[in-house]
Amino acid sequence: APESSRIIEIQSWLELNKMRLITGIVVVGIISAAVYVSRYVKVEKERLGSAALVKLQMKGDAADPSEAVSAAQYVQVSEDHPGTRAAARAVLLAAGQWFEEGRYAEAHAEFEKASQLNLDRSLAASAALGIAASLDAMGKSSEATTAYQDVISRHANSPVASQAKLGLAELYEAQGQPAQALNYYSQLTNNLASAWSTEALVRRERLLTAHPELAPPPPSTNAPTVLEAGSLTNSIVPPAAAVATPENDTPPAEGP
Repeated sequence: APESSRIIEIQSWLELNKMRLITGIVVVGIISAAVYVSRYVKVEKERLGSAALVKLQMKGDAADPSEAVSAAQYVQVSEDHPGTRAAARAVLLAAGQWFEEGRYAEAHAEFEKASQLNLDRSLAASAALGIAASLDAMGKSSEATTAYQDVISRHANSPVASQAKLGLAELYEAQGQPAQALNYYSQLTNNLASAWSTEALVRRERLLTAHPELAPPPPSTNAPTVLEAGSLTNSIVPPAAAVATPENDTPPAEGP
């Protein structure tokens, strides 16, 4: 009897809440479908963006110089596939292309644009270095100094930090601040793991040649003074005249 009553209660509850259950099932189905479609669209966008960028890069790698890829083409890829990682990389590549062509103002603008996008850590560090290098190339020394220092502080563990130190040292050297330049050159030469240590060593030696007053003092030694030959013997062995004659060796008395 209790079991039958429970079944009847369940049936009654289902009858009363039938529309709510149907509505809930429909809503859950719609949400699941929307999530699936959203993920599919996002993956498809990423796929198409990556395919377009790879195709463009393969074209640029061709042996024919006429097939060289322009910065505008990279910008077009970023505009055709907004919000994708390929678009962010395309902006960074466009900035690099502008820089190689000596169009530093355009390069700076694209590097700034890239820094505002959703870049991974390594690409964000490259964008920051590009901003500093562009400012340096445009002769904006004060802004470039700040930008290089920002790269060194924010991306200390990135390989671009070494490049930023090298650029900052060159900037200080050009501004007539050899001591500050020497500091960064020395940091790089002490870090043998850096790919820029050899370049920094060459520039450090050149800087010290031009400014010998900045050379570190020779290491002090606490070694004892070396005595001249024979001095140690003379200081220990008394002269023959000072040696007492033993009693049993008394010389014979002189004759009359």
